[in-house]
Amino acid sequence: MKSSASSRSLLVLSTWFFVLGPSLGPGPSFVPSPGSLDGGQGTKDQARTTDQERTKHQAPSTKDQPWFGTWQQVPPSKKWFDPWPYQKVTLRIEPWDDGLRVVYDMVRRRGGVTHIEWTGRFDAKDYPVQGVDYVLTNAYRKLSDRSYEIVVKVDGRDAAVATAVVSSDGRTLSVETTEHDAKGRPVTTTANYQKTVSNA
Repeated sequence: MKSSASSRSLLVLSTWFFVLGPSLGPGPSFVPSPGSLDGGQGTKDQARTTDQERTKHQAPSTKDQPWFGTWQQVPPSKKWFDPWPYQKVTLRIEPWDDGLRVVYDMVRRRGGVTHIEWTGRFDAKDYPVQGVDYVLTNAYRKLSDRSYEIVVKVDGRDAAVATAVVSSDGRTLSVETTEHDAKGRPVTTTANYQKTVSNA
């Protein structure tokens, strides 16, 4: 299990990736366990199974979706690190086959760049995140025309749930993420992004 610092460092950005390293500063430890995020494993499994059955025969169209494009994170007003460890965080979401590709490029204060990618579909199935040295998966589920859910797992265990919502004017993407700390208490963070480039 990764350190508490690495857990929070990623939640500040959102859960398309998880854990950047233990040197970023203090934060809560998450202790993921089956069903810990929604009060019961059976309920979540049933919902995701239903979603998989629905999307198996009719996968959601991802063409011209409002989240496609390039986004830049707005540094949070409440910082979990002092100073905020990044010069710039850029998020690119683009079509891929019948799904999507999510790419993060994070420029640290001293110029180092971290590159992380996720490719998958809106079928509530676990797809691996590339660019980390442990087993991390994200499962995407479309909620509406402007929102979707991400279930994050580390080493096959539930770690967090995020909800991403695009504003009605299409200019802002907000990602609210909930994990649980070492005492089982929910910890919620929000990352906001402004669109800089729309998908052609």
